[in-house]
Amino acid sequence: MLITDDMFYAFLQCETKAHLKLTGAVGDQRAFSEWERHLVEDYKQQCYRQWRADFGEAACLAGIALPQDLDNSRCRLAMDCTVRTQEMQAHLHAVERVASPSKPNYSPYMPIRCVPREKITQQDKLLLAFDALAIGTVSGQVPRFGKIIHGREQAAAKVDLAGLMDMAQTLVSKITAQHARHTPPPLMLNQHCAACEFKARCRQVAVEKDDLSLLSSMTAKEMTKQHSKGIFSVTQLSYTFRARRSARSQGSNP
Repeated sequence: MLITDDMFYAFLQCETKAHLKLTGAVGDQRAFSEWERHLVEDYKQQCYRQWRADFGEAACLAGIALPQDLDNSRCRLAMDCTVRTQEMQAHLHAVERVASPSKPNYSPYMPIRCVPREKITQQDKLLLAFDALAIGTVSGQVPRFGKIIHGREQAAAKVDLAGLMDMAQTLVSKITAQHARHTPPPLMLNQHCAACEFKARCRQVAVEKDDLSLLSSMTAKEMTKQHSKGIFSVTQLSYTFRARRSARSQGSNP
């Protein structure tokens, strides 16, 4: 099994979505997902044009495989490139060659991601860490930092990758373990469902099971707490509630 950055991103959004993608399931086309993909692609192209203007055409390469193609060139920036290991494949927005670090086991390559939104999320940072993990695995040299270009002004945010790469590796291990089990993870409807291609399928399953995740106000932590009590459906949960006694009935007690 090859874990791609698309698969990794799906797992960040929803474990059920990642499982369905791993099994080859095909969902409905969602207008928002297509719009989001086009938005990212357009933003990447804007960044590429700016970098070519800043660094010069000769210093920029596009569509190469790392690290061998970059090692054999004198370019400063590689755009729209691919890194593949036995376990992972990352389609990197860009990689910048930086000054050789003082420690020999650190990589001279810094992964870059282009995020059209003004605000950077934890998911953006973990995707950057996935890119760095792939670079480190294939080259034996670990990137210390990454960069996220974001927002209308193409602001650059430098990201320390140390802890993030550990988190990314843990998530990759979880995806691998999930695939090996051949059983779907517990279904949990969440905020991403509105934009997901598997929305109709998952909601139908949730309705058939009377699943607790149908209650939009219930958090994952509260759901886990209810599961520990043996409560897995909305109907079961309803039995735990008692009707409040009216003031009149309370006042009639001796």
